[in-house]
Amino acid sequence: LKAADGRWDASLKAWVFPFDGKEQVLKSVNREKLKVDDLAKVKLVVESCERGLLVSGETFPVKTMLREAGGTWDAKLKGWIFKDQSHGDLAKVLKGNADVASVEVKK
Repeated sequence: LKAADGRWDASLKAWVFPFDGKEQVLKSVNREKLKVDDLAKVKLVVESCERGLLVSGETFPVKTMLREAGGTWDAKLKGWIFKDQSHGDLAKVLKGNADVASVEVKK
């Protein structure tokens, strides 16, 4: 587990890994048939804005997915802008990502 950049957290009584190495860690653990509780999931909010839909919340860990889904970062609004997408379609894409725990849609 140390080889995968993990560190033991005595207060959690668990190994903790950096988020950007999550995929590799899960593959390694699955090969060893160990039990894993994946608690590194984000909460996102989708709401309307002047330029389309704004996705905010804990976006940093899933920024690559948001960019690949057609979003552009807006530093002023501190969120990702999606043009020409409906609330439902965007929420479906976001919920389909294994790293997303919840998507709150505000209309």
